[in-house]
Amino acid sequence: MATLVITLLMAAASYGDFADIAAHTSLRNEALELGAAAAVAAVTEFYLSKSPVWTDHPLLRTNTHGIYKSETVSDVWLYPLGLAMASGIGFMPNRSGTMNFEAYTHAKGFLESSFAVIPIVNEIVKHAVGKKRPNYDSGINLHNEGENIDVNDLSKSFYSGQASISFGMATYFSLFLFRNVENDCSQSLVWKTPLSLATFAVATYISYTRVHDNLHEPVDVIVGGLAGAAIATGIYFLHEKRLLIRKGKTAIVISGNTVVLIF
Repeated sequence: MATLVITLLMAAASYGDFADIAAHTSLRNEALELGAAAAVAAVTEFYLSKSPVWTDHPLLRTNTHGIYKSETVSDVWLYPLGLAMASGIGFMPNRSGTMNFEAYTHAKGFLESSFAVIPIVNEIVKHAVGKKRPNYDSGINLHNEGENIDVNDLSKSFYSGQASISFGMATYFSLFLFRNVENDCSQSLVWKTPLSLATFAVATYISYTRVHDNLHEPVDVIVGGLAGAAIATGIYFLHEKRLLIRKGKTAIVISGNTVVLIF
């Protein structure tokens, strides 16, 4: 599903000022980049998320006597959440206009961050650490009784993927909101601040449910949230630099044997 989301939303992001987008992009390079992102998302979703962890000796231990519960917030809900935020990035007026190259670049960055980079980092850490979930014992018992329980997932407590993705989404969206969506009057903070806080409130609620449902300990969601926010921040500023370079807003200064690239 993540692969489908990336493919569809990239097409939607490029629907606006196509001339502006085409003037600053190479079709070949964009196809390669989006293809790589879709491949990473596919490997994560269809292979890593379903495969067992890489260690028989967990690097972190936990109390595994929690009751197995149904998820309050399923992973599926992250997709419409990401769709809404990506749409906001695409449609909100930015420094250069609306639905243009800047919107396309950051909608793409948001999706790559949320559905490709953050998820695969999550899975790599989960597989390497192998920490059992608080509901591990209960889940194993239900599996032995014939219930459809993914036993591989029971050893993927650290860190929380949902917390990582949701806080990553909130971070990227908020950075774009405050840095790229410009308004001449200071009153713009009146609507920007509540909107940003709302995205973090949703991420906080999702993280709370992961602990409440005995899927994670608090440390799992805290570290996951921080990791997601850090990755999203890095990808946001990477795309900001790419914007400046492709729009020619850079200067190369040569001094002696030193070459300096100024943004």
